Amino acid sequence: MNIIKQSGVSWEDVTDFERSYRVDLPSDYEEFLVKYNGGESLDTEFHIKRVEADVDHFFGIGNVKYSVHNEDLPEWLERGVLPIAEDSFGNYIVMDVKKDPGAVYFADHEEEFSFTPLTATFKDFIKRCHSEDVNLSGVTRSIADREAALIARGRGFVITDSLRRTWQAEIDKYTGVVLEKVKLS
Repeated sequence: MNIIKQSGVSWEDVTDFERSYRVDLPSDYEEFLVKYNGGESLDTEFHIKRVEADVDHFFGIGNVKYSVHNEDLPEWLERGVLPIAEDSFGNYIVMDVKKDPGAVYFADHEEEFSFTPLTATFKDFIKRCHSEDVNLSGVTRSIADREAALIARGRGFVITDSLRRTWQAEIDKYTGVVLEKVKLS
């Protein structure tokens, strides 16, 4: 599975998070937070039991784009789970932090976030996720290169200022980012 990691956290940050929220995270998830602290997961899917979904991003801790810290976190923890990821439709992947620590579930928002078991551990969940190979150099090509490619294919008529703005936003988002394979010990 591939990820564009967020800014790192230390083991001490993870311990502080656990202490603040009175949770004991499994070691594989602690390792994931320290190495990647969540982040965007491009073209990543899983099919486990009867659940087939994508993983848009994993949550991290602290002041990052995809942070688990929000007003709903106390409610999730009260239910005994920690949101660890979200799919592109607003469903959550959650981890049990009370009854069966480390077990991973799919929380379907269309079924009032009912929990469907996925895997016994976070590491097993990561192993079951599959990312398509993404060439970030393709999404960071210049606007001029993109225009030339469309014109060469006889599609120059689709080029608009709106399309150029979309391309620029994509270039800005992905220039300089590193897509890494998630590796846990």
